Amino acid sequence: MESSGVIHSLLIIHYSSRGILISFSTMAQSNKKIILLFLIAAAFSLNATAQDLIATKTGPPGTWQELGTVTVKDTVNHDDIVLVGQAEYRSLKFKVQEAPVNILNMNVIYQNGKVDQFNLKYQIPAGGESRVIDLKTDNLKTGVRKIRRVTIWYQTDSLAHTNTAKVTLWGMK
Repeated sequence: MESSGVIHSLLIIHYSSRGILISFSTMAQSNKKIILLFLIAAAFSLNATAQDLIATKTGPPGTWQELGTVTVKDTVNHDDIVLVGQAEYRSLKFKVQEAPVNILNMNVIYQNGKVDQFNLKYQIPAGGESRVIDLKTDNLKTGVRKIRRVTIWYQTDSLAHTNTAKVTLWGMK
């Protein structure tokens, strides 16, 4: 009952891998339209900056495969590269385009939840690549080479003429 002129409302937002489900309950029609337009605009802005997911491909051992690319915009920040699929990798490396990037640290998170931390401090020029990073041998023996996510901490070169750089993670099977 609305005795004071206030409309009680409930907005439920459910995120899933298939999309966003939005439920409105007892809300004025004009408010529903405003909130829906806002959520659509927010979804497009999030999608524009998200990492492109690349499904891991089956390939012969000893071949490099592109695992994901992030666009680096800030001077100091970190990003996640999420892997799709169940492929195992024994080595990783980075390639950089458009502007130089300093890769400071990297965490490799495996499917079983184990985390390996790497203190890298690589200075990679535009068009260059890092040295090969071999995954730790104890992981190779226990079979936890299935990577779920790689988090990288980086710093862009503030003197570079471009505002962004692209960092691509490559994995060797």
